[in-house]
Amino acid sequence: MRKRSWLESKEMSKPVLQIGRVDAPDQLWQLAMIEINALKKRVQILEGRQTGRPGKAGKAELVMAMVAEEFGITVKVLISRARPADIALARQTAAHLLHVLYGFCDSKVGELLNRDHTSICDARRAVKERMETEPAFGEQVERLKARILAALQPGVNEVEEVMLAGKGTQPS
Repeated sequence: MRKRSWLESKEMSKPVLQIGRVDAPDQLWQLAMIEINALKKRVQILEGRQTGRPGKAGKAELVMAMVAEEFGITVKVLISRARPADIALARQTAAHLLHVLYGFCDSKVGELLNRDHTSICDARRAVKERMETEPAFGEQVERLKARILAALQPGVNEVEEVMLAGKGTQPS
């Protein structure tokens, strides 16, 4: 049986953190581990879009990027705590599209947009009502939805690629 080290014998499941300063080296280590785990989680999210077909996380980033571009803001501003009406509308639209296109639940959308799930529920309701009352906004959201779906569709399928390259022959 292996003898546990001093660090392993400490209770690591409940980090003891004090606001303002770190009193012991093990608290500093715990803070570092929290940051490392957060970075690992972020890398896993980003790896979803690096595959041939984006995973849900990559699709979420695509939606957020395209919504931000449509509304003339950055993704950083989109997920910020800023509350001006134009930024809030962009954020609400992103929440609506994430739910409609990919079925993200309100809590997951809230996590992605740094909001509470109840805020996301209200945002989706507001976008739906605005789409019904303002046809121009509804058309804008529909165009954005089409652009997002088109961005994920391959332009030419594999059979057409072979035919265009002259490596295959059409059946007669």
